Amino acid sequence: MANEGKNKTTTTKKQIKGSSRKTSSKRPWAILGIAILLIGTYFYFINYENKDKERAMDQIQNYTIEKTGAGTNANFTEKTKQIHTVVDKVLQDKNVTVLDTTQVSKTVKRQKIEGNISWNARQMPVSIANGAVDELRAALDKAVNKIGAKIINVEPDQYNGNAVMRLDIGIEDELDGDQITIVADKLYVMQRKTSLTDKSPPLASKGGSKAKLALVIDDFGYTEEPINAYEAIDRPMTFAILPNHPYSKEAANRGYKSGRQIILHLPMEAMSSSAKVEAQTINVNISDAEIRAMVNELTEAVPHIIGVNNHQGSKATSNQHVMKVVLNELASKGLFFIDSKTIASSVAYDTAKAVGVKTGENKIFLDNSSDVDEIKRQLMQAGNIALKNGSAIVIGHARLNTAKAIKEFIPELENQGIELVFASDILK
Repeated sequence: MANEGKNKTTTTKKQIKGSSRKTSSKRPWAILGIAILLIGTYFYFINYENKDKERAMDQIQNYTIEKTGAGTNANFTEKTKQIHTVVDKVLQDKNVTVLDTTQVSKTVKRQKIEGNISWNARQMPVSIANGAVDELRAALDKAVNKIGAKIINVEPDQYNGNAVMRLDIGIEDELDGDQITIVADKLYVMQRKTSLTDKSPPLASKGGSKAKLALVIDDFGYTEEPINAYEAIDRPMTFAILPNHPYSKEAANRGYKSGRQIILHLPMEAMSSSAKVEAQTINVNISDAEIRAMVNELTEAVPHIIGVNNHQGSKATSNQHVMKVVLNELASKGLFFIDSKTIASSVAYDTAKAVGVKTGENKIFLDNSSDVDEIKRQLMQAGNIALKNGSAIVIGHARLNTAKAIKEFIPELENQGIELVFASDILK
C-alpha cells in the first residue's frame, strides 16, 4: 500500500512536469501570434492613414493656392487642362468630329473669403454618328473619373439652331466650406444623319454677306492619283506636301504650275505611340540644334513652299519650347505656319504670334470619314464656321473621295456667299 501511494505521488509529479513542458512549448507560439497581430494592426492603421493622405492630396491637386494682398486665389487651370487632354483623347478614339473649339480663361469671386477662383473652360460643338451618344458618354465618364473628374450634367440643348445633347464635364470640390462646381468642357453633341436626304441642316446664310474659306489639303506625296483629282478643281487651294515621298516633288511642281499654294507638311511627334512615324520627325526629346537642322533640311526638300503646317504633332505642338525653336527657324526663312490643331492643348498658334510668324489654325477636319456624303456635311459645317467668324481654315486630305466631295459641293458654298481663298489670305 505504501508503494502504491508512492507510485501515485510519482505519477502526479510526472503529469505536472509534462503539463509544464507542454505549456512552455506553447508559449513562444502565443507570443509570436500576438506579435503578428500587433504588426498587422500597425500596418493597417498606417495604410489607412496613407490612404487618407492620398485622398487629401487628390483634393489638393485639383487647385493651387495663391495668396495675394487682396485675399487667397484658388487656381484650377492645370486641372481643367488635364481634363481637356483626357476629353480630346476620348473624342479622337471614338472618331468624333470636333466642329469648333472656343477656349477662355474664367475667373469668379470667392464667396466666404476675399479672393478669386480661376480655371480654363472650353465649348466644343461635336458631330457623332446617329445613336452613338450613350457610347460616347460612357467612354468619357470612365476616362475622366480616373483623374477625379466627372460628367456633371447631361441635358438637351440648342447650338446654332440645332438640337444637341450637352455634356458638362468638370469637377466638384469643397473650398473652405463652399461646395464649388468647375465645368472644364461643354460638349454640344450633334448626331449625324445617314445621308444628305435626311434633312441635314442647310448652311446658315448671313443675308448674302461673304465669308472666306481656305481649304488645306494634307498628305500629298504618297501617290499620283490625288494630284490629278485636285488639279482638276479650278479654285484656290493649298497643297500641304510631305517631304521625301515618291510623288512629293511632282505634287509641288504640278500644284505650283496649276496655281496652287504649296506648303510643307512637316512631320511632328504625336501623343499616340501607335501612330505611323515618318523617317524624319520633329520629336520633343531631340536637341535644339537637331530640330533646327531638320527643319532646314525638310523645308529644302519640297520646292515652291511659302509656309508650313504640322503632320500629326499632337505631342510636339503641345510643347512650347519645341514650337519656339521650330517657329524661330521658320521666321528666319519668311515662312508662315498653320496649326493643324491635332490636339486642343496645342500652343503652336499662340507661340507663332509671339514669335512674329504669320499664322492660322485649322477649325475642322473634313474627312475623318471617307464617305462622300459625310465629307459634304463637314463642308457644310466649314461653311457655317466661316460665315460665323468671317473666315476659316479647314483641312482635308489627298484622297479621291475628298476631292470628289469638294468639287461637287463648291456650288453650294458659293451660293451661300462663301469665297474659296488661299490659306495665306486669312492668316494673322
